[in-house]
Amino acid sequence: MAKNSGVTVIELLVTISVLAMLSAIVITYSRSGERQIALLRDQARVINAILRSKVLATQTYVTEEEFCGYGIHFSASGDFIIFKDLALDCSLSDQRYSGAGEEVAVFKLDSNLKFSQLEISDVLFIPPDPTVIIDGDPNKTGDFLVELDTISGGNPKSIKINNFGQVSAQ
Repeated sequence: MAKNSGVTVIELLVTISVLAMLSAIVITYSRSGERQIALLRDQARVINAILRSKVLATQTYVTEEEFCGYGIHFSASGDFIIFKDLALDCSLSDQRYSGAGEEVAVFKLDSNLKFSQLEISDVLFIPPDPTVIIDGDPNKTGDFLVELDTISGGNPKSIKINNFGQVSAQ
C-alpha cells in the first residue's frame, strides 16, 4: 500500500492565517513605535526652539540691532515660530508675535502629530536677564502646558514652561 505524504488544504490555510496574524501584529507594533519616536523627537524640537529663543535674547543683547526680545509662538495648526519682537519703542511693544515680519525660524510638527493642549501662544524673553512675558501679559504667572500628541490620540507628551523661563519635559 502506498503512503500519501503531503500537506492538506486545511493545514495550508491554518499556516497562512497564523502568518497573516503575526504580520499584522508586527506591522501594528512598528507603526505605534514610529509614532512614539516622532512624538519624542518633536517634543525635543519644541524644547530646543524655546531654549534657542531664550539664548538668542541674552546673546544678542550686546549687538546694535534694534529688538525688544526673542520669543516663541505656538499655533494650533502645528507651527511653532521663533520670533524677534520688533518695535521702535520697546515700552510700546505688544510683547507678542505680530506676523511674518518678526519671524526668525518657522518649524512644523510631524504630519502625524498635533498640539493637543496649548495653555499659551507666546513666550517672550526680554534681555538682559531675561525677563519672561507670557502671552503679552507681564502679570501672567504660573506653569503653562504645551502638550503634543498623535493625531489619533494616545500617549501625549507635555512641556511645562513657567514665567521664570524654566522649561521641563513630562
